[in-house]
Amino acid sequence: MAVKQVPMNNLCNTQHNQEKKIKAMQSEIELLKSFNHRNIVKYLGTHKDKDKFSIFLEFVPGGSLERIYKTYPMNETLI
Repeated sequence: MAVKQVPMNNLCNTQHNQEKKIKAMQSEIELLKSFNHRNIVKYLGTHKDKDKFSIFLEFVPGGSLERIYKTYPMNETLI
């Protein structure tokens, strides 16, 4: 399992903007929940507390898309 943690104080400097960012992340998570494809990392769950927002994902070894892009530059159509 991989865990991505986002510190709550990094989301935004005002309470209103922070709430908007949290809602946007929750909308994205709802989309991730609906995906079921062997080439898409599986969403496993989330946990939010006062200090951080944690997103639990399937662990996939082998590097990142960024590393692949730097090795083999692609245009937007190919991606």
